[in-house]
Amino acid sequence: MALVFCTAGAMAQGTIELTFNKTDATNATVEVASDAIDVAGITATVTSNYNWKTLTANNTTFPTASMLCPDKNTTDMTSGNEAVFTITLNNVPANYSFKNTTFTSAALTGGGAFQEHTETRHVDFTLKKGEEILGTKTDESIMVTSHNGTAVNIEFEMNTAYKAEDGTLTLTLTLAKGTNNNGCFYGLTKITFETITTLYHLSDKNLTASDLMSKTEPTYIAMKNLSRRNPDWYAGTSSSALITDANIFVWEPTDDGFRLKNLEGQYIQSGNENVNISFGTVDNAAVFTVVKPYVGGSETAAMDHDNDSNPYITSDQDENLVRFVNEKDVWINVQNTDGTPGTPKYNKGKRGWTIQYVYEVTMVEAYDVEITDAKYATFYAVSESTAPEGVEVYYVTNEGVESEKINLTKIENRIIPANTAVIIYSETAGNYEFSASTTNAPAISDNLLKGTPISTNITEEAYVLGNKDGVGLYKAITKDVSTSGGTKKVFLNNANKAYLPASAVPAAAQASNGFRFGEGTTGIDEITENRVQSTVIYDLTGRRVEAITAPGIYIVGGKKVLVK
Repeated sequence: MALVFCTAGAMAQGTIELTFNKTDATNATVEVASDAIDVAGITATVTSNYNWKTLTANNTTFPTASMLCPDKNTTDMTSGNEAVFTITLNNVPANYSFKNTTFTSAALTGGGAFQEHTETRHVDFTLKKGEEILGTKTDESIMVTSHNGTAVNIEFEMNTAYKAEDGTLTLTLTLAKGTNNNGCFYGLTKITFETITTLYHLSDKNLTASDLMSKTEPTYIAMKNLSRRNPDWYAGTSSSALITDANIFVWEPTDDGFRLKNLEGQYIQSGNENVNISFGTVDNAAVFTVVKPYVGGSETAAMDHDNDSNPYITSDQDENLVRFVNEKDVWINVQNTDGTPGTPKYNKGKRGWTIQYVYEVTMVEAYDVEITDAKYATFYAVSESTAPEGVEVYYVTNEGVESEKINLTKIENRIIPANTAVIIYSETAGNYEFSASTTNAPAISDNLLKGTPISTNITEEAYVLGNKDGVGLYKAITKDVSTSGGTKKVFLNNANKAYLPASAVPAAAQASNGFRFGEGTTGIDEITENRVQSTVIYDLTGRRVEAITAPGIYIVGGKKVLVK
């Protein structure tokens, strides 16, 4: 599976539209809406360095309450007197990027009539994000195009996408007098952002303490706890087995170390031993360093007699282990000191719950998933995604499951909820781009499949996709791994792939070595006859019997057996 930067047609795109209701000369509310993406929680404000012009328009196409018009005649917008709109979006998800911005505009006379298009009403525009100039427009006409008040669009097309910072996007639109302007009042009736939604992707490579300490730019990371009791992704407030926005943090360099903040821009606060970890402003942010702990043995016996350490550690010098230490010399602990999940605390505990594996998180615009000539593949992603046309998406439930078949349930709209493992099917082999989706598709509660966002050793018996006696799910081949808790049988589940835990299969079918896909895509047929030894018994009339209780000829495992 490869990560790709998609062409525009493959991106998950939508628009965010801002419309206005001006209540008086200094106040205006902003409505946030979208045609295709989730804008729940996003709020916006639009302000100006001048009061809003208040008047009663004599054209009702755009009521003046819906027009934000600085009380400044454009003739007067000379150097030092420019009108400035400040546009702010709040609570923007980290995986939203903005490509283009359009300002739908109109012009009014001093008395409130819409100005028709002429050659004497021109304005220079500058759009900025901070000090970065996103685009300029020179001598743009701001007249409506006809008597009915049809507005014009001032479009800024960006070559590269720009992002919000800590959930906040602030832009400034500066208006200055053009070379040909005899005066009028300029207003906005709508602002439209073209938005690109990306997928979270976890790098399979661990970031070591050295990697983290050498960072010179902010880096998105996710932390997976070492503890065998709670091997979860660190969420700041409680243990979580799934990757969500709450599990992703920014590792931010400072002059004296590093800080950790969540995607809402809140920083992990400083604290002493046994103080609950909390989030707040940068003023009381903890300053972190990262060290490589010892798993056991020397240096203060950091993991001495630890029965909660990860079962896959084979060396006391595992370079991939890190411990986050604040300026008060205490460590992030993923659970309360009594060993139960909950609000984490700072402490100096020697056990596995103070030690993490760290993965870099990147934003990608699609996953490139290969479907071979076998026509099937599995897929798992931590972000909601959409399968392309030509690919069917299924999950496994226990509805109607017997020892000989496991039904597949089709996702008709091809939208795969976040953290959902699926089986995918296409008649045509090839690479298919699974793009981001933002519909907030509900979780599928009865899905038996599981998946992993990174290559992960799995200790439970399971079935994985294979093509032995036909395409299907087969018992995973395991290997013995020596751990602190003894020898374990494990198999490696690759990143963004799915598997079927044996424990999820009905007891009558768990003895099977595999399940073959049927001729269609409606179910998985159990392998019988010479593929997998069956214990199902039939008499010569074809009736299934639970046990042989009398002499005769029976069909056992697809073969005739004479019982005397």
